[in-house]
Amino acid sequence: MQKHIKVLYGLMIVGFLSLSIQIWLQTQAINELNVKMEAVRELLFRFA
Repeated sequence: MQKHIKVLYGLMIVGFLSLSIQIWLQTQAINELNVKMEAVRELLFRFA
């Protein structure tokens, strides 16, 4: 029984870590996208 509990805890920790890494990567990508959008907007304003 103890072994099963340890396995469950391990799976929970691994799942939590992978989830937080995914969220972090998504926020990084969104931040990069926002920076690119700002640059494009500035270029458009200069041409307009």
